[in-house]
Amino acid sequence: MNRFKTLSTFFFLLIISGILLFCINLSQKKLDAMVQEHELHFTGQISNAPPLVVFTTVALGSFRGLIADMLWVRAINLQDQGNYFELVQLANWITELQPQFSGGIVYLGWNMAYNISVTCSSRDDRWRWVMEGIRLLRDKALVYNPTDPVIYKDLAWIFQHKIGDMYDDHNRFYKSKWAKIVQDIITAEPDWALMTTVPRGAKAFMEKYGKDHKLWKILDKAGYKSYTELYDAFLANGNQLPEIVKEAFKINEEPELEKELDASFRSELLYNNLKLDASFIGELHKRYGELDWRFPESQTIYWASMAVKLSGDRIDVNTERLIIYGLANSFKNGRLLMVDTNDFDFTYSVPNLNVCDALLKHYTDLDEKYKKGSSIINARVNFLKDAVERFYVSGKIERAKELYAELVKARPFNYQHVSIDDFVLGETVNTIEMAVAEEMLEVINQNLFVGYISAAFSDYDAAQARERLARFAYAKYQSTLPTEEMKRRSGLPPFTTLKLVTYAMALQSFPDNARARLQSYASANDPDLKGLNAEEALALAQQRLDEMHAEQQAIGQQDKRPEK
Repeated sequence: MNRFKTLSTFFFLLIISGILLFCINLSQKKLDAMVQEHELHFTGQISNAPPLVVFTTVALGSFRGLIADMLWVRAINLQDQGNYFELVQLANWITELQPQFSGGIVYLGWNMAYNISVTCSSRDDRWRWVMEGIRLLRDKALVYNPTDPVIYKDLAWIFQHKIGDMYDDHNRFYKSKWAKIVQDIITAEPDWALMTTVPRGAKAFMEKYGKDHKLWKILDKAGYKSYTELYDAFLANGNQLPEIVKEAFKINEEPELEKELDASFRSELLYNNLKLDASFIGELHKRYGELDWRFPESQTIYWASMAVKLSGDRIDVNTERLIIYGLANSFKNGRLLMVDTNDFDFTYSVPNLNVCDALLKHYTDLDEKYKKGSSIINARVNFLKDAVERFYVSGKIERAKELYAELVKARPFNYQHVSIDDFVLGETVNTIEMAVAEEMLEVINQNLFVGYISAAFSDYDAAQARERLARFAYAKYQSTLPTEEMKRRSGLPPFTTLKLVTYAMALQSFPDNARARLQSYASANDPDLKGLNAEEALALAQQRLDEMHAEQQAIGQQDKRPEK
């Protein structure tokens, strides 16, 4: 009897459970339909997930939330104890248990990039945690939540604030490391016009270059019969086509096919490693001008633009501001010329003037879109001020005058009676009038050095403009010394001597190809530096400094009064 009662109870509970599961299933379908109807964040079954994620989300059902809560508690305790090594694995487990809890995943990524990274004293350890935070958002969260703009926005913020800005003590190290990562994939001077149009991946590549295409005849002679086989060889060869393949293209006189193959591989590598879609990069280049993707703010623009694209009609002015900030910083110094790939201590960059017109238009469009009135208009005016100065010091005087006319039109009361020369050089003049000799030497050397960087990378207008500014600062400071005697006593060394010192410093710090271009430029355009290497320039500068010091000592001896 007891056994019959037990079985009856069991079957009764089983029937009740079945009815409840059926009701839950109906409710879930109704909720999923409402989610789709109202375009809410999708919380149903995810696609393209690895087997472990599918198992945890389906087999464990509601219990996965309890397990995730236990892991959260464990993660918090580990962080409080300063034991961070297990946190990466815990974050991955939490993501796999609740792959669409994007708010939690964003917090975990932000926590790694910010809270945990700053507890490390080593710059390598800090960078490792910053990258772990980026990878969790980019390589995990976005796979499971490809339409969630919040994740894209937070990725944009980490690149802009943590890597691009200067708030972290090791920000220069971060910038150099990131530039090296991207440069290894796309090279220092990528052909974006080609990379954004070639097929990405084996399937797309084979659709364009079928088995009967002449490309495969060339590759077959080089010993490669499939896309995958050659792509693996490309990776093994340091992201370069094997020499035997290059030679095969050379023999068959097909340089364009070689470029297309190389660009296709780099496009795939860019997406596989950094989740950057070359075709979307092409869209951004059409919209904003060509960007340097080694520059962290270019990543800010990419991820924030994705967030805006996925937001649809939902207004988020803060995400748009991230795009503005990224563009403004790209304009200021968004074209990298050199990256320290040995010690990762510095990057040399110059303004990316290409984005100016697009950024000005973007300000206008945002003002019309969000009706923010003075805040966006004032930001546009402030950008115009900066743009005038940067075009001026880059030797693009006519464009600087056009922008200054636009600034005067926007703020006639402030600028209609001020010439462009006074506007640009006014701050420099004020600095000179209050500076001591050591400060002026820094201003002059900085302008000369930036000019030599520009010359080394074939921007001759900027090189000449920077030397003009250095000469102006030198002459203006010397003019503040009332007598020739004071100029001899406390004035600056001869301008040519300062040029020799800075030129030698530039040659010593530049890589071989940049050094050769600078020497070629100096030989063709500057008689003071013609034919000199770094050692010869320093020796000549030292000789002239010794002569100047000897002259100053002689003057000092003449001025001494005889003792009584």
